[in-house]
Amino acid sequence: MTATTYATVRANVQSTLYTILTTNAAVKRLCTHVLDGSIYKISEERGFPYIIVNTPTTFHGNRVLDNSNFTQEISVQIIVASIKESVVRTLADAVINALATSQSTTRAARMNWFRLLNTNLRPFLMDNGDTVHLYEITVGYKFIG
Repeated sequence: MTATTYATVRANVQSTLYTILTTNAAVKRLCTHVLDGSIYKISEERGFPYIIVNTPTTFHGNRVLDNSNFTQEISVQIIVASIKESVVRTLADAVINALATSQSTTRAARMNWFRLLNTNLRPFLMDNGDTVHLYEITVGYKFIG
């Protein structure tokens, strides 16, 4: 993974998490559709389940450690989508485990202190009338740059 800098924090954090999820054996066994971006892409797609890795949110109010280093809080929402709720639960557990066990990779990209911030299951009604279950997983990191 490429080390993250203040100028590349959004792109590198998203690509690091995307790479972890597309290369993790357990996740790949359950899902081959990992998307970069919006949940609205699923309305045009078929072949559930999906994992959507969104652009990170960075929290302003950086704390300066010295003249060259600072910290910034980062949160990323990852969405697991499937027609079956049981598939969503199983895949969400695999996603969380993949991120929790890949901390050496995230630390190399200057993404430290992994934590699970929030999870939420909600229905999404598609244009054709199908209900898709969306499991929103919000994870957090601290970027030190």
